[in-house]
Parts: sequence; structure tokens; C-alpha cells
Amino acid sequence: MDLQEVSFPEAIARYRNNELDEIRAWASTAAPFTPPIQVEIGSNRGRFIQGLAQLYPERSLLGVEWQRKWARLSEQDLRDAGLDNARVLHADVNLALPMLFPDGALERVYVLFPDPWWKRRHAKRRLFTPEFLQLLAAKIAPGGHLVIKTDVEPYAEHIEQLTSTLAQFQATSPGDPGAPDDVEAWPRTTRERKIIRKGLPVWRFFLRRTEAPPTDNPGDAPLPEVFDKPDVTIDNPRQ
Repeated sequence: MDLQEVSFPEAIARYRNNELDEIRAWASTAAPFTPPIQVEIGSNRGRFIQGLAQLYPERSLLGVEWQRKWARLSEQDLRDAGLDNARVLHADVNLALPMLFPDGALERVYVLFPDPWWKRRHAKRRLFTPEFLQLLAAKIAPGGHLVIKTDVEPYAEHIEQLTSTLAQFQATSPGDPGAPDDVEAWPRTTRERKIIRKGLPVWRFFLRRTEAPPTDNPGDAPLPEVFDKPDVTIDNPRQ
């Protein structure tokens, strides 16, 4: 598939060039994605994207997973299942999306149960920032959707504060005009099933991409340095 011309900051180009080269090498052997295209960020063991590939055989699907082990296993599971409309890439999504897709190329992006990175020293690793949402706003086509789920209430509050400041995303609920019309058909991750069985809450966001253009001023919603862990733990990875 063709790569986009991207000018990363000098620090990324210098110190993360190996990661960029991995993405380039992967793209050089990957077949082009045919629209409509959906992306799952943090595909973990790949159960959700495998379910999507079965549900949407007419769509091109990409999972972007930071853990190399899970990305390889997920990719192999897709091949073993004969699901040729989905791939999984090991990469940092903040590097991969700009390189792989032109603006407005994506129909839908899923971010399901992102790691909250509980400790203060790890807060900078959390996914949701104003800059990350502006990246998604650039890549999702107007009328497309950003779907987010979390079981961490402070993180949900932060996501709500952050997205409510952006004209590029409009909050919707299933059944609303402009909301995804196939929510009930989506597969559930292992984590979501366990949370539901325990009677614990899940916060869900269905955000429609508006016609507002991306901006260089993404707004701000300060992220708490520390999230308080819940008393009940779920004994499996984030998905």
C-alpha cells in the first residue's frame, strides 16, 4: 500500500526511526485497503477485530496494537480463520495512522478499554489527548464515527470533557439520527463480557465526525495525574 508523506517532529524522526521503518516495511508488503475502512486501536488479542471481519466482510479492517506479541498472534488468528479483509499491525497508532491513511479515509475508529496507566509517572502514556483526537478528526471522514468504551470512570469523565470541547465530534446515542445503526451486532471484547457479568458499569461514547475541519488548536482538558483504581479488578488484559 502507498504511504503518505508525513513530516514528523525531529525528535521522532531521529529517535524513533526504527519504528517508522517497521511501518514502512509492513506497508510495502500490505495490499491496499479498499474503502470503507475501519480501524481498531489497541486490538490486544484480536477477538474484537476477528468478530468485525466476520460481521463486515465487505469492509477493510485494520487493528493497531502496541504489544508485538498480541499483534502477531492476532494476525495469525485472522489468517487461520481465512479472514482476508482484516490485518493487525504492531505500531504506535500516533505514527501509523498519519503514514498509512490520507485524511478522511476512515469510516469508523474503535478504541475499546484503553489502558488507564494508573500511576502518576505513566500518565503521559495515556492515549486520549487533544492532539490524538485531532489526529482522529483528520483521518475519520465526515459522517464517520469514533467509538470509545472504558470501565474507568475518571477516564470516561476526561474523555467526555475533552470531546465536548471539539466541534469535530458530536456525541450521539444508539437510535439517534447520525448514530451508528448496528451497535447491537458488534462483538463484545472478553473484558466487556466479564465487566457485564460482574454487574459493573461501562461508559460508551458514540461520536459522529462533523463537517468541522481539523484545527491546529485542539483545545485542552487536563488529564488527572492519578486515577484511583476500582475495588473490583478484572483478571484479564484490557481486552
